[in-house]
Amino acid sequence: MKSELGVGTTFTVTLRLGDEHLTPEQKSTEVQPAGILPVQELKRDEIVGIPDFPDLISINKLPDTKETEMPLSVLLVEDNEDLLQVLEEAFSIQYKVYKACDGEEGIRMAEEVQPDLIISDVMMPGISGTVMCQRLKRKLETSHIPIILLTARVDLESALDGLKCGANDYIMKPFNINLLLLKCHNIIADLKSYQTRFCTEAASQPVELATNRLDQQLLDDSVRIIEENMENQDFSIDMWCREIAIGRTRLGMKIKAITGLTLNDFIIQIKLRKCAYLLETTDLTIAEISWKTGFSSSSYMGKNFKDYFGVTPLQYKKAKNASS
Repeated sequence: MKSELGVGTTFTVTLRLGDEHLTPEQKSTEVQPAGILPVQELKRDEIVGIPDFPDLISINKLPDTKETEMPLSVLLVEDNEDLLQVLEEAFSIQYKVYKACDGEEGIRMAEEVQPDLIISDVMMPGISGTVMCQRLKRKLETSHIPIILLTARVDLESALDGLKCGANDYIMKPFNINLLLLKCHNIIADLKSYQTRFCTEAASQPVELATNRLDQQLLDDSVRIIEENMENQDFSIDMWCREIAIGRTRLGMKIKAITGLTLNDFIIQIKLRKCAYLLETTDLTIAEISWKTGFSSSSYMGKNFKDYFGVTPLQYKKAKNASS
């Protein structure tokens, strides 16, 4: 080791060539495939650069977004400018990128831009990435946002602390950029898959979309309020907001982020689930079910039912009766 104050430190590791100095137990007979290196042997540009692995990451594999929808966004929270630039270059191909240089700014940006995903370093000036994650997961506005933590700390206790604070994943440095991109892709793809299932399968439950207790409580309360007012002709979104004590804009953003639905569409979804339950468990006519679930007519209920679940109410009832 050579070190000069204010200049830097150089560590030199010298390894003997050949294997004559190794015992038979120390030698590995396993053949490594060409081009495949263990993580600890990856070159620097493979760890923090942007290598070309077209078979691993493809923009076509990301969840589809319609032209009218906002592009996926990611908030990068990192105090190291070089690493922040590398991450920005990698993610800007597929995401709208927002940046913050510390935890406090990360919290402010998360509340302001509502990103689809947050990637944060753990060790930063001011509050750590772990503390930032805890605070975001305790706020209703940001509790649903997936968070991935990056850290140079490799001990198990640190990894457990990172996951206990509510992070979706905990990646240790040095890391391969494609591994990070793939993890981000999988997190968002899983969320989109759950949202699609919720909108197309009557048996799915809203709480399946919740990743924490705050979101689960919000969905539970919302479903309860809607179900209690199905026969109330005066029920409205404003009444829902008053009952749950959340402003309309704030509630709309939250429900959209969790379920992918507008407030009006969420109400229709809950009503349709009630329709499916009554079709399956009672002998009520379609007209009676439409009235009990607050639809203005059976034809309007039937149209929405088929649009979401792919079958008419009568077809759904026959299929359930046949399988029972």
